[in-house]
Amino acid sequence: MNNFGQQILTEIKEHNIQPKKRWEFLFKNIILWVILISAIFLASLASSVTIFMLKHAVGSTYIPDFHPLKRLLLDLPFFWLVSLALFSLLAWYDFKNTKRGYKYHTWVIVIGSLLVSIVLGAVIYQAGVGERLEDVFFRRVPFYKEMFRRGGRILVEPDKGHLAGVVRSVASDAITVEDFKGDVWVINTSTSQFRVGQRVMLIGKIGDDDRFVCESIKPWLKPQGHVAPPPMFPRP
Repeated sequence: MNNFGQQILTEIKEHNIQPKKRWEFLFKNIILWVILISAIFLASLASSVTIFMLKHAVGSTYIPDFHPLKRLLLDLPFFWLVSLALFSLLAWYDFKNTKRGYKYHTWVIVIGSLLVSIVLGAVIYQAGVGERLEDVFFRRVPFYKEMFRRGGRILVEPDKGHLAGVVRSVASDAITVEDFKGDVWVINTSTSQFRVGQRVMLIGKIGDDDRFVCESIKPWLKPQGHVAPPPMFPRP
């Protein structure tokens, strides 16, 4: 034992090992808690968007005989679910490295962080943050916009009576919609309830002149609160 103790002292002297100061431990602990709180906050934001999209996405709801697998791929907000899971895992990893984190079982931490994120996400959703955050991501984050467009291409089937895309212009007698495959359609309507940049679904059929004869237009994501019924068009 004495030889072992002497060996340790020798190693300390040779490598000039210095004991860490108390403030270093405090600083590390503060950083861990800042990261933990940030991870839970970000997970809560992802949760609020997930709740919004699950409750307000029209998706394939109005399309009969749509393939179940396509319906699943289209309607589930995979990006936000993955974000929620990743930030919750970050919260777990960070918490277990705090001063007393080792005392708690892994699943207790993981499930606890998920529950906290979902509860906070529900509160944030009620404040309308989830809706605004998703809209900002679609308008300002290129990879999210492209990912959304790729998923939306499943619905671009004019020969089967449905289209999905983004409103590019709004006039008094028509709106112009660019579908998620890049084709542009002019839809005759007097409605003014749609705005430039809004994602919409068109239900109808291809006419004799290769124009899309629209029977109804539905917002891809219904706004929170009271939603007016979508405009209907008489069949030709």
